[in-house]
Amino acid sequence: MSSPITDLMQQVHDYFLSLYQTKNSVVNSETFLSFDSGASPPISIANFRQPNQTDFSDALAIEEFSQLVNQVPQINANRFTPNGNQVEEQYEMLVMGGMSQSPTENDQVFFGRMRDQAEERLKNSKMGRARIGAPPIPYCQSFASPSNWYRPDAPSNWTSYTVTIAEQSKTTEQTKSVFRAAVKSAIALDLNQPWALQVLPQDLTAVLKQPEILDRIAVQDVAPQIDQALNKAAPIQFKREMLLQSVAEGNSNLLQSIRQPATLQINQLSQKIASFRPKELLERNFDDRVMIPRVKTVVKQPIATPILDRTTLVGRNWRLQELVNAQIFAQSQTETIKSSQISVSFEYCWVNIDRRWFYNPYLQTHNWYIPGFQTGESTARAFPAVPIAVLLVRNLRIQSNWQTQELQSVRSSMALGPFSLVGRSIEQGTGAIVQSGMQVMAWACQVMPSLPPSPSPL
Repeated sequence: MSSPITDLMQQVHDYFLSLYQTKNSVVNSETFLSFDSGASPPISIANFRQPNQTDFSDALAIEEFSQLVNQVPQINANRFTPNGNQVEEQYEMLVMGGMSQSPTENDQVFFGRMRDQAEERLKNSKMGRARIGAPPIPYCQSFASPSNWYRPDAPSNWTSYTVTIAEQSKTTEQTKSVFRAAVKSAIALDLNQPWALQVLPQDLTAVLKQPEILDRIAVQDVAPQIDQALNKAAPIQFKREMLLQSVAEGNSNLLQSIRQPATLQINQLSQKIASFRPKELLERNFDDRVMIPRVKTVVKQPIATPILDRTTLVGRNWRLQELVNAQIFAQSQTETIKSSQISVSFEYCWVNIDRRWFYNPYLQTHNWYIPGFQTGESTARAFPAVPIAVLLVRNLRIQSNWQTQELQSVRSSMALGPFSLVGRSIEQGTGAIVQSGMQVMAWACQVMPSLPPSPSPL
């Protein structure tokens, strides 16, 4: 017999996957809903204002959203786990590296036109940074629908949702199967991995009541140092132990944790990509993003890239706070909820992702390859799926008949399932957990086709 928290997880998953598929007719059974890990911090509306300004910046909101949705996930319905790659860079590699393998001239001309259109879209989508003081590293804009998703003065974007599960009133297996019949997903939810509490050690629990500790470290201490290093094209790496010490003490010791390693590691895929560059481009730096030319000249000179991607670390934004937050999350212990009843309520907003530079007709073209790659190698190793929508929640309230031994764990928890509890409060009398901030709860993802579609003849 499943537990209340397992039934709640299943019901929330099925409800929102079905809701998304109902509202978006273009999706199919290759779409899956993946819950956030709970390691993502709440999104502060201050991130959508320029420093020392009170008005919201639409351009800054587009930049922040573009960074948020630029993560390539692993294929997993239980947890959204970025695999370390970026959607923009993986797609650009497929476009810049594509070469026709069609036997006829007409097919080669057709492929060339598709590739040229894909390149043109990429070129036209490159924009400079909107944030004042950010390094001039271009990025491709991704647009949100609704576009004003980040504004607290747009209540029409939000819908209330409540679910309560108790042992004596659990949904029957027959009812569940009828409901699931309407939900088509490429990836099944693993019910052996129910939502759990992520409990912090006592010396780190200060961030639960005072999230400004994380903000100060991420925004005031780390960002200026990173900006300076990026302007000098210097590699960056964090020492986790120093990061944890800084959070626990709430001071500025993190400045000591940034170092420049003598050598940088790159994964095999990046090294393979880097080996295909013509001699006339060898002097260009990484930001030119010309990684694979459409020539057969092979130059064995791999390009070193930062361990932590530069566009993730640029400027003062919540993605930078996420890096700090994730290091704290890694120190938590998982504890299963044993209570017989749990109720969760929140407001939610589905935000669709529009990448106008992502040209699907090119990806669907057959008979093309990338030098040195086998069929499907890119998607299998680096680009298995792409986020197509993000589910945001706010005004979260979690209430349960917590068992006595659970109370301390609840008070020290950084997350419950996909919900971040950083900055939460404990309601007097009821013991309910209240988190009013906006945060990511889940992602709708699309499984990528087998790319490149043909093996390399080289």
